[in-house]
Amino acid sequence: MEYKVSTPYRVCPLGAHIDHQHGSVTGFAINKGVTLEFDITDNGEVDLTSKNYPGNTHFNVMDTPERELTWGDFARGAAIALGRKYQLKHGINGVVEGTLPVGGLSSSAAVIITYINAFCIANHIHITKPEIISTAIWAEHNYIGVRVGKLDQSCEVYCKKDSLLYLDTKDDSTEIIPLNDRMPSFEIMTVFSGLERSLAGSLYNARVDECKAAAYCLMAHSGMEYGKFQETFLRDVPYGIFCEYKDLLPENWRKRAFHFYTEQQRVKEGVKAWRAGNLQKFG
Repeated sequence: MEYKVSTPYRVCPLGAHIDHQHGSVTGFAINKGVTLEFDITDNGEVDLTSKNYPGNTHFNVMDTPERELTWGDFARGAAIALGRKYQLKHGINGVVEGTLPVGGLSSSAAVIITYINAFCIANHIHITKPEIISTAIWAEHNYIGVRVGKLDQSCEVYCKKDSLLYLDTKDDSTEIIPLNDRMPSFEIMTVFSGLERSLAGSLYNARVDECKAAAYCLMAHSGMEYGKFQETFLRDVPYGIFCEYKDLLPENWRKRAFHFYTEQQRVKEGVKAWRAGNLQKFG
């Protein structure tokens, strides 16, 4: 194969599952991820095999293929998302491999970004980092059907070695915070539970809706102005409003909101500890 692209997986030490509510989050890219080796096809045909899953994926980048509910949907979604802005004429013929079991490390985002980069190479498309992120998110939202936030894609695009990514998902501001000289040596351990999962097959979308419902309800009870449900986020509701009206929320909605506000605070304190080189407090 003439070409090779790779995208790392990520871990989120602080800020888990609040990016879809416009929270502030942190992340590391790790030295494991998705790799695609490929050749370019002139007729737009895409033919892919996986070292992790059986079967192959075949479609044309100039078509709009329907979902097949297989691993190949991520390639289809990437092509459709990229094709919304750029004209795709060339396809790819390749082999994709993920180096860790699926689930928990943003494998879906990593493989979509890998395909986006491959289609860009094949079609001589020069795409910016924010475009890669927004294109990957569109594919997840509108083709795969999972309403993810920006954490995974941003980590996989912006993270740098020996640094912490600090991202505000409300205004997309990013900061790469390097290791403090006073930081003791450490390693990050990820543990595979034995259970593979996908966000599309989980209750992820229901959790997002519960967060939005909590925000909507808090706004209504407190007299805040609110608009469309899908444009409502817990980040827009002050913590004091939550404290005053939380007992009026159904238990699950209250739990989701409580996680958002406490996790926001953990991110702030954790970033401060990271800057100071206080690894114990960061942990």
